[in-house]
Amino acid sequence: YYNYSYIVDVSFTDWSGGKYLIKLGVQWDRPISASWISNNILILSQKQQALSKIANYAEDSSANPIPTVEDFLAAGVTGVNSSNLSRVKAVLEASLGADAYTTSLVQSRVDYSFILPFMNYAQDNTNPAPTVDDYVAIGFSVSDASRILSANAALDAATGSDVSTIAKLRSFL
Repeated sequence: YYNYSYIVDVSFTDWSGGKYLIKLGVQWDRPISASWISNNILILSQKQQALSKIANYAEDSSANPIPTVEDFLAAGVTGVNSSNLSRVKAVLEASLGADAYTTSLVQSRVDYSFILPFMNYAQDNTNPAPTVDDYVAIGFSVSDASRILSANAALDAATGSDVSTIAKLRSFL
């Protein structure tokens, strides 16, 4: 048996303009097939490709492809759907830039996009009041307009820090 040990750096740009660097460290005592390597790289890089697409868009939205709901799902980010995708993208562009390289960072920005209307209204009631869609985005079941009016009245008495996380917002309302 031969004992091989290699570190291979592969950098490439994919069809969407995403830039990747893969470090593949392999140590084996028997031959390893090219299909094993390609299958393992694919499994490891699907999530990273989605995160890279999101980060590239957040850094420069005019030069990079727009992330889709499927990209957020592939990156392991929850809560993004076709109704709130534009809001999520706006928050990513404004506040995250190229730092959108981990699921937890992107998830925190997605969650922030959901509570932003509540924080803005709590801070200053001349901002637009949260809508039915805003309440649904944070997991509230909204059955009638009077419930929204009473919730918004409670927000009017709050400060932005009272509702700065989804957990705080839920406990406040």
